[in-house]
Amino acid sequence: MISKSRKRYLSQARAEVCYLAVDKLDYRGDDVARILRISGRGVSDCRQRGRKILDNTKIIDNYLSNIL
Repeated sequence: MISKSRKRYLSQARAEVCYLAVDKLDYRGDDVARILRISGRGVSDCRQRGRKILDNTKIIDNYLSNIL
């Protein structure tokens, strides 16, 4: 996830991590940016995308059904 790749699955994973880390686990955006090697603005953009992904219950249900 710390690579600069823009592959869809990596981008979505980064977005979900940013959202969960900052909004749910109260990490600072600067800390997340440093760990993921992206800019502070990148963390902000990822948070917004992560919120859309994880707040959509259909996506979560589909994901969980594939795991179980």
